[in-house]
Amino acid sequence: TRWVIDTARNGNGGYVTPGVPSSGHVGFCNPPGRKLGVTSRAGTGGAEYLLWIKNPGDSDGNSPQCPAGSPPAGAFSPDLAEALIDGS
Repeated sequence: TRWVIDTARNGNGGYVTPGVPSSGHVGFCNPPGRKLGVTSRAGTGGAEYLLWIKNPGDSDGNSPQCPAGSPPAGAFSPDLAEALIDGS
C-alpha cells in the first residue's frame, strides 16, 4: 500500500476535539493549535511522500463548524499563516 501524508498542519500531532476521547480526524476547519509539519519530501516508513497539500495560511472554510470569523475556503489569511508558524 502506498499513501501520502499531508504535513502542512500536523506539526503538533493530530487534532483531538476537546471532550471527545479518541476523536482523531473530524469534520472541522481551521482547527486551533496546529503547526507546520515537515516540508515536502519523499516519504519514509511506508509513506510515498510527505507533502504540504495546502499552502500555509489558506483557509479550510467558514462553514458553521468552523471557528467564528474564519475566512472563506481557499482564501489566504495572514492570521492563519502566523498561527501555523508559532503553533497557536
